[in-house]
Amino acid sequence: FSIVHDRPIEPMALDMFIDLLRSAHGEKLLRMKAIVAVSDNPERPLVLHGVQNVFHTPERLSVWPDPADRRTRMVLITKGLSEAFVRDLFDAFTGKPRIDRPDAQALSDNPLVVPGMKF
Repeated sequence: FSIVHDRPIEPMALDMFIDLLRSAHGEKLLRMKAIVAVSDNPERPLVLHGVQNVFHTPERLSVWPDPADRRTRMVLITKGLSEAFVRDLFDAFTGKPRIDRPDAQALSDNPLVVPGMKF
């Protein structure tokens, strides 16, 4: 399956997504390839390659292969790791709002939140 994302991704969010996917579910991740728009330098995409727990050092391209399409694209081949789980994990790290799931903004803007409590 593939994941396509329209906005640049924060480097820390990308690192945490990949690290959790690799460390907790690596045996189920048969292959992953990605070209990613990272917010620290969206003009130069990051290329990722991984097999199970082993990921090559990410490389920055000098330009996008298709200047008209600068979306993040990930292709994953998995065994026993559902597409829905990986998408939910990705969405959680990239801050995509989900129906019936709290997000950081909703939690912090809640008028019933305990003063001083941070999420």
